[in-house]
Amino acid sequence: MYVDEELPAGQTDFAGEAGTSIGAGALFTANDIRGLYFDVINPVVLNTVEVYSGSAGNRTIEIIDGQGNTYADTTVFIPASPNSPVTVPLNFTLYPGTNYFIKCRGLVDLYRNSSGATYPYISSSINVTGSNAGSPGYYYFFYFWNYTEVSCNTGRTVVTVTDTCEITGINEAGALSNLSISPNPNNGLFMLSFESKTKDNSRITINNMLGQVVYEETIGTYTGRFNREFDLRNLGKGMYLLNIQSGNSLLSRKITID
Repeated sequence: MYVDEELPAGQTDFAGEAGTSIGAGALFTANDIRGLYFDVINPVVLNTVEVYSGSAGNRTIEIIDGQGNTYADTTVFIPASPNSPVTVPLNFTLYPGTNYFIKCRGLVDLYRNSSGATYPYISSSINVTGSNAGSPGYYYFFYFWNYTEVSCNTGRTVVTVTDTCEITGINEAGALSNLSISPNPNNGLFMLSFESKTKDNSRITINNMLGQVVYEETIGTYTGRFNREFDLRNLGKGMYLLNIQSGNSLLSRKITID
């Protein structure tokens, strides 16, 4: 069966600048390349941010990871409100990593400060570290970040156990058993080993924490012990879920790339 893990809620905290009173500023319409860099220390759900909007319309708010890939995005209608904050729901689940970047894609027309920002803005789980303005003091668009820490979460997968904080072998008594990943955590370079008791094709997949498949391979029919070194240093830092499936047998382990 499929089990979607419930994310246990931890403490709620706030990140970023609280409001626009830190210094001079204006509504920004020049382009959609400006935004803020931030680091995530612990897994969180970024619930909301506040913005000041010069015009009513849909905005696509996008988070880009440290490798330049779109990590999460959402399109939200924002009313015109240049003088008072509008709370924008995001509900982005974010995992530990550095050099995340938050921006608007397309229409902007949001207020930004051109002076007064002092980085980093430190909180318990999110640190806003700077902007891409190339000049000190600039702060772009997203104020008063509200987030909730989560204590244990994994991607959606086929499971027969419910302890997702420490994923153990699934169907260990079936065709597959004795899955080992060493070292773990690692830098993307690790040794994978497991045992297959039947001559079925084995399929290896690795998912990121959004459930996206980032690696996939089918191994030919064989029985016995599988041992091979994998080099996934191109994936970047974060938590991943490795699955090995053969027939009705499935093994899963979490991998942490530091």
